[in-house]
Order: sequence, then C-alpha cells, then structure tokens
Amino acid sequence: MNNLIAIGYVLGTFGIEGWVKVEPLTDHPQRFLNTERVFWEKEDEIFPLRIEEVQLQAERILVKFMEINDIKEANKLIFGYLKIPKNEIVQLKENEFYLFQLKGLTVYDLNYQKIGVVRTVLKNPANDLLVIDTIHDKELLLPFIKVFVKEVNLPEGFIKVELLPGMLEEKK
Repeated sequence: MNNLIAIGYVLGTFGIEGWVKVEPLTDHPQRFLNTERVFWEKEDEIFPLRIEEVQLQAERILVKFMEINDIKEANKLIFGYLKIPKNEIVQLKENEFYLFQLKGLTVYDLNYQKIGVVRTVLKNPANDLLVIDTIHDKELLLPFIKVFVKEVNLPEGFIKVELLPGMLEEKK
C-alpha cells in the first residue's frame, strides 16, 4: 500500500490493558485525537486498527486500539509503524509541503540546468538533507536551507537550487 504515510512508530506497551506508546512521526501529533483508523505495518505485514482512545503526552502518545485488549496483543505491535492514507494528511497552507512530497522531484540550478532527482530526504538535527541522484550518477547531499533551496514547485515537480562552486565536481 504505497499510498500510506507513517504518522507514528510503536515503541512499547503501557499498562496491561493493551495501550501502546507511540513516537509521533508528524508535526501534528494532535491529529491522533481525530483519527479513527490507522494501518499498522511492519515488514510485509499490514492491517487496520480502530483507535479507541488517545492520550497526548509531552514526547509520546498513548494509544488504545479497539482490537487490542491486553499486553500480550499489544506486544505484537511493537516496532511497527502507524500509517494513514496520504489523502488524509493535514492540509498545509500555500507554499508549505511535507518532506515525503519532495521525493522524485527534479532538481535544477538557477539557470534551469538539470542537476538530478531527489531520492529521499534525511532528517538531521541541524537541518534536513536532500539526497539527490545527479545526472552524473553521483549522490549529492544538499542541506535543505534557504541558502541552497530557492524554490520548491510541487505542481510542476521541481526544486530550484543554488550550489556553491565545486559542490558537483568529483573529488580527486
């Protein structure tokens, strides 16, 4: 189910009645309060779960699912992802986007010369990094900051960047 996006990761259980501790993978953890169903996924296994109750905490979220009623059942969910269909994501304001939406975008320089395609985005404490597969079959890690990223155009499918001299040259 490629149309799913992860919004949480099950870290462990809480209590004996089937609650799980979830690390939110969303900038909108309160979304769990209004979500009725998620898909649990781990490796090749996936199934739907109905949310019964949610408790937001400072760093984590406690979730109780209707189908999970004891710690033994809850243990089976550990290390799995909680996902929702992409069409259920929180709608952002104009000129805002989710990092997953950058994957596959074509990257151009300021003169519209193709540099490559975004393979993925790495989350880092200082700033996110665009992992770009260049047209020269190299990998370019580009900090996702305004100094380099000048425009993100989702409807047209491209990112315009300004590189420093030597960023694309091969190392000797």
